[in-house]
Amino acid sequence: MTLSLKAPIAKAKLPSVESLAPGYIKSWQTMQVRSRSIAEADKYAKLMSRTYKTTLMRVQAASNVPWWWIGCALYRESNLNFSTYLGNGQTLYKVTTIVPKGRGPWNNFDEGAIDALKYQRYYGAKNWDLVAACYRWERFNGFGYRWRGINTPYLYAGSTAYGPPEARGGLFVSDGKFNGNEVDKRLGTVTLLKRLIQIDRSVIITLPT
Repeated sequence: MTLSLKAPIAKAKLPSVESLAPGYIKSWQTMQVRSRSIAEADKYAKLMSRTYKTTLMRVQAASNVPWWWIGCALYRESNLNFSTYLGNGQTLYKVTTIVPKGRGPWNNFDEGAIDALKYQRYYGAKNWDLVAACYRWERFNGFGYRWRGINTPYLYAGSTAYGPPEARGGLFVSDGKFNGNEVDKRLGTVTLLKRLIQIDRSVIITLPT
């Protein structure tokens, strides 16, 4: 069974996008992709841009969610496996058993992705600047890392914004189970985006005005 690695949301009021904006902007401007992560980031950025862009653009056309946002999220959920549900990385062809539970099944990736975006209320959203994109990625996965004073690996793994020596590490190894000594070995969505904008010049990331 596929494990969900989503960090649980604490029983507290969720932080506002306005309160997190300075941190997102600072991380974007100061973070560096670690040298050991560049090859993997380039591999998946090229797959998104050159192999799967048409599929991702179809979902963008239906939902108004940028194709690059969807692609980076799918990388985190299932390493860009288009036979999986965008919401948690489980198979498209069975009812989901982890958060969000009870969704599906679906006939294809597009159906599942649109369901996940509607479930999160991202479907049709108009603002997709850097802060909005980061906030929606973090909310998609959960704010559990933030409550522990850690930059979420869902966004920043593979960069200097997460993990030693520059930053704190730690990982939810399964739902609700946190190990402060683990470091996420996958790429974060923002880490991947940093390389994607170098490979695909059509991806333009704007800061809030």
